Amino acid sequence: MKNLTPGSKRTTFDGTNPVTIVPAPAAGWTRTVVALRVTNLDSAVVTPILSKNIGGVLTEVESRAGLAVGAPWKDAITLLQRMILQDTTESLSMALAGAIATVQPVAIAEWFDGEND
Repeated sequence: MKNLTPGSKRTTFDGTNPVTIVPAPAAGWTRTVVALRVTNLDSAVVTPILSKNIGGVLTEVESRAGLAVGAPWKDAITLLQRMILQDTTESLSMALAGAIATVQPVAIAEWFDGEND
């Protein structure tokens, strides 16, 4: 890969509906997701679910059961456990296993895009 370009996105959850937290890379580019942090801003315990979307099919890759009120989930994706998106049909989504009580949690994702050789 060449021409590395950093990127990031802050996303608010939409309850049990999947929301895109990392969009697909542009054609000819590979997106390497190096960090994902989720903070439970709700007044109740939540269970966030991370899925990889490939061509419209969601596959669960990680979840954190019982994320406490005010607690962060910092190790879903790390520099040592990164996720690779190689096609314009691949993205990462998150949803909750159940409804929130008051406030939707927030996710922040960080990545690098590299132009394919």
